[in-house]
Amino acid sequence: MPAGLTPSHVLMKPGDIYYLERVPSLHPSGPLKGRYVIIVTREEDIGLDRPIYAVACSATLTDSQQQNAVALPWSRHQSCSTGFKRACWAVPEWLLRVLPSDLGRQVGHVPSTRLAEIIRRLPPDPAAAMDAPADSV
Repeated sequence: MPAGLTPSHVLMKPGDIYYLERVPSLHPSGPLKGRYVIIVTREEDIGLDRPIYAVACSATLTDSQQQNAVALPWSRHQSCSTGFKRACWAVPEWLLRVLPSDLGRQVGHVPSTRLAEIIRRLPPDPAAAMDAPADSV
């Protein structure tokens, strides 16, 4: 197995939630910050040696993000599928292209109904939305 990868990376699938260090802010002057991200690449397009798409999560939203964000399950006292212990939202316009080896530990999984809603709200052409060719990271 390549360096930096774990068994959860090999079995990666859409809806899996991973921790990612140094996520760029949606605001040009914002700092890099560690965040949870949700894999949104189709399962047949996931490979350990090629970039995948992920959507960043946030515990706080701006007014403009609230309209398109998808609330994720969480539980303060019990475990839930996402692993979140406080309110958190997927922000579909916060689309990232990452290599699987850049992802940290897997923390949970988004239920299929919520994942479908996140994917429905993605930009129609992710590469164009990011102003970069799809095969570059």
